[in-house]
Amino acid sequence: MRCTDRKIWYYLIVIKKDKKQKNNFLYQGGYIMKLSSKVLAGSLASAGMVLSLVAPALTAQAAQTSATVGTDGTVTGNTVADGKYALSSTDKSLPNGGLAIAYDNGKTTDVGSATAESNANVKVINGLLVLDQVPDFGFGTAALGSTVNLNNNKYDDQATDSENASAVKVIESRQNQPGFTLGAQMTAFKSGSDSQAFVMTLNPTDLVDDNGDNVSTVTGTSLKTDEAQITAGTTSDTTIADLAKGSYKNGTISADYSKATSAKLNLVTNPASNGGDPSKASVKSYNSTITWTLTAKPTTVA
Repeated sequence: MRCTDRKIWYYLIVIKKDKKQKNNFLYQGGYIMKLSSKVLAGSLASAGMVLSLVAPALTAQAAQTSATVGTDGTVTGNTVADGKYALSSTDKSLPNGGLAIAYDNGKTTDVGSATAESNANVKVINGLLVLDQVPDFGFGTAALGSTVNLNNNKYDDQATDSENASAVKVIESRQNQPGFTLGAQMTAFKSGSDSQAFVMTLNPTDLVDDNGDNVSTVTGTSLKTDEAQITAGTTSDTTIADLAKGSYKNGTISADYSKATSAKLNLVTNPASNGGDPSKASVKSYNSTITWTLTAKPTTVA
């Protein structure tokens, strides 16, 4: 799941020499210590070890160019060999430097090329079932007692794993796809001390892979989520999906709730509301936290 607690640690070392007292002082992580020269040297060595662990080395990979730009803006091709201009590293310290030029002087058949490096990365999981993403639901502005369709997938009061996402995503990488269940429950909708048990309905939605194809392994059959009516404030899960062993493909399994008709909210009241008293008019923003629970079915059945 993309719910990573990213923490950055800082380690600050300041050394000061007191000229009058001829003492060395080390400020380290919030403490000031008086040190002899020998202890100071040892502390610096230790600090160097800490810094080497905390601050990873960064190596900049320069792009390569087949021409350079002079201080006057003139472009000159590199040395020619076998009809090609040689490559050299770009020098961003120079005026107009840093350009990766594929050079052509327009006068000969000699040509040049340019190179630059980027990064490709992937986090690979194997033998795991992962809840990778959960959606947010915004229902805009509505009258108390009415029912409204989904307005957007933006959060108003950010929950721990909110991403302004429209889809719930599961990644299955276990052998033979033994199955899983997905459920959800909601806290009561709250605005200050006011609490409401509104009901959110999620309509059936196709379960698809990253290419948008249904994940069903049975020809002519499409897998969908269940229609789920989730009453805010209840403490039990409402089933969103229940997939049997071997019924679905390995990989990403997504249910997208971006369409207006994919979800609705019933702003039910007890007793039922038929409009408010104008003398008690109000505007309140209500928020509820949705907890999604993915439960694996066992690979080995006893």
